[in-house]
Amino acid sequence: MSSSSTSSLRTVPPEPITLNDDPIPGIPTSGSPSKPFTLCLIPALKQVQKYSTIPFSIFAILHVSAVVVAPATAGTGIAEELISAGRELYQVSGFEQGLLISTLLHVFSGVALSLLRQYDRYIKYGSRKARVTSTRKKASKFPSSDPNDEIVDDKNEGLGGISSLLGLGSRKSLTYKYLGLSPLSFSGYVLVACLAYHVVKERINPLLVDGDSSMVDLSYVSHAINLDPLKTIVGMSVLVGTSAYHILSGWNRYLKLFTLRARKRTYGLIAILTALAFVSCFEIKKIGPAYGVTAKTFNAYIEAL
Repeated sequence: MSSSSTSSLRTVPPEPITLNDDPIPGIPTSGSPSKPFTLCLIPALKQVQKYSTIPFSIFAILHVSAVVVAPATAGTGIAEELISAGRELYQVSGFEQGLLISTLLHVFSGVALSLLRQYDRYIKYGSRKARVTSTRKKASKFPSSDPNDEIVDDKNEGLGGISSLLGLGSRKSLTYKYLGLSPLSFSGYVLVACLAYHVVKERINPLLVDGDSSMVDLSYVSHAINLDPLKTIVGMSVLVGTSAYHILSGWNRYLKLFTLRARKRTYGLIAILTALAFVSCFEIKKIGPAYGVTAKTFNAYIEAL
């Protein structure tokens, strides 16, 4: 190298290179500003959502046994006795309030979790449309040859759908594909609407008309079924089927029952409860419509709200 070339080289002081801080779509950013926020709130909300299900699950077992299982299997006489015994528990001071609070906590914590996760994905991926792909987990390092032992831990597949039952493998649910909601979350929103309508007709309206709901029994349900069979029977079946799906699927996740065998059993129990609800409606309908003053009172209950 010539001396002239060497003399032309100069020492340049190091300068930091300025980089664009905008996140690249689809690539998580390290040190997300939402991390401390979500680290505190999301685990706490998960615990609230989990343990707030216990009171409603206990209530659902007792109520479904009296109104769904008993009429279809043992007759309306036994069902009335169970309803009367249950009423002593349901309407004890503080029980309804506690049940309502736990249900509201479950709903609001679920909505808050969904919003926080969407916000976290927005911060990390730079787009509200960015979604984290769920991963499948195998049962073990050396999986069983029995396909029923396959574990699919993907909340967006729910119980795997009909394709899972047919041995075609689990697939992303339509609710996730079109609404961005897992089947468990979607069933929860549907259940809230069904329960609100049910509570209005069975509890709030009688309180508005008479100040109590002591007259609400199977004869009231029978009167409603005879007035509008299609609406009432379909509504009751949807309520029971949705409740069974949401509660059983939710407990599957809490208990980590992700095998195909567990999901098949869950589907079977949902189908049995829904079928019992359908049969129960026809058994209750045989009681017949009310007449006279009782009919006027029942009509006022139905029409109040």
